[in-house]
Amino acid sequence: MSILPFDDVDEAIDVANGGEYGLGGAVWTQNLSTALGVVQGAHAGTTCVNCYGYIGPFFGFSGAKPSEYSSNGSAARMETHLYTKSGYIQP
Repeated sequence: MSILPFDDVDEAIDVANGGEYGLGGAVWTQNLSTALGVVQGAHAGTTCVNCYGYIGPFFGFSGAKPSEYSSNGSAARMETHLYTKSGYIQP
């Protein structure tokens, strides 16, 4: 886990997206608008809000960049052309 300082949310998203990998990340905030902005802006397969590493059986899981998981075979192959994204918000 990396914890890096930043001056505003846009800078934090830019720093996160500047990395080579995009498997997942997390943000802690009390502002729902900020949380949704980070989930939308982060180029990662999974972005957790106010928690880390939560994977529920009812959510898809994917990565981005070299972290991307892909599948092979007929119908499953079509999904390799889509960008799946999940956001988890701890109440």
